[in-house]
Amino acid sequence: MDHERVVRKIKRIGKLVGLDYEEAINIILNLPTLASYSIKRYVAALDVGRQLKKECFDQNREMLKEWLKCYQKSPYVPFHDRMRISKVKNGELPPILIEMRKKIDQKKA
Repeated sequence: MDHERVVRKIKRIGKLVGLDYEEAINIILNLPTLASYSIKRYVAALDVGRQLKKECFDQNREMLKEWLKCYQKSPYVPFHDRMRISKVKNGELPPILIEMRKKIDQKKA
């Protein structure tokens, strides 16, 4: 495994969601399966975050915490050959977005 490449990728993604280097590395050390995901999957997850921001949930830290609880769910829209939410125009939602909405709504209530 090319650890340098993985660390570089995680560092860049972490920066996009407001994590510093140490926080990003700690997340990967606690959840090593995250290191095996492709960059395409991370971009799809960022699209889910953008969608939640449009719905007036802009607390990046809370969103990240909820994502880390259900990261195994797919960020891709079902039956659309691994397309992310911003590329599908028919209004279907990825499983991770549905799960995150539920968790966020429960916290708000």
